[in-house]
Amino acid sequence: MRYQLPDNLVRFNMHLLRDHVARLVQIADQLARVKRRDVRLGEALEIALTAGLSWDDRDLLGLAKPDYASDHWLKVGPVNRRGGEVLLPSALAR
Repeated sequence: MRYQLPDNLVRFNMHLLRDHVARLVQIADQLARVKRRDVRLGEALEIALTAGLSWDDRDLLGLAKPDYASDHWLKVGPVNRRGGEVLLPSALAR
């Protein structure tokens, strides 16, 4: 039998920076103490996204580093978007 996720949750396979994962673990540990139960990293990520996505788009995009300063995203591989469109890393670098 296949496990069914609740309708409001979506599963992702994501690449994250090691420092960001470490920070999410810290947040999850603190949240677990507050909630007095085990907490998934997704719950900590939800808190971080809620805080970050409350910013104005211009301010949020202002945090983006240029590709020469954070080229690790270009090394991950192609980006698959809805509708089957695939963006190759070379196209992303422009």
